[in-house]
Amino acid sequence: MVYVTSQHIQRHSELVATLRKMRFYRANQAIMDKASMLYNRFKNTFLVGEGEEVVSASFLRSLLEEKEREEAQRAEQCREKLRREELLQEVKRRMGQVKEKKKTDGGGGGEEEEEKTEAPTDSS
Repeated sequence: MVYVTSQHIQRHSELVATLRKMRFYRANQAIMDKASMLYNRFKNTFLVGEGEEVVSASFLRSLLEEKEREEAQRAEQCREKLRREELLQEVKRRMGQVKEKKKTDGGGGGEEEEEKTEAPTDSS
């Protein structure tokens, strides 16, 4: 375990900037989660916990705005996921209707037609 103090954070401000960027690294969800966890832990520890330094109101406001943006992004991602799931369910439902219609219209002949189209491709 590495112990980090507020002096470390002040001396190495690029660490926080890198963590902030890594939170939006789309290639790997694990990296995004770990970076978010570390960034939030630093933010909570050094802004709320120790109280060694006086934090400007503009900085706190920017953190609050950033948190609100993240919440809005998460909500949008959840809505998008829900839309995709609903679309997938609709496609599955329609595919079931098409299969059912083929069964009732063709009297079960749809499966035989599929087999017939596959058979000529195997001829050698």
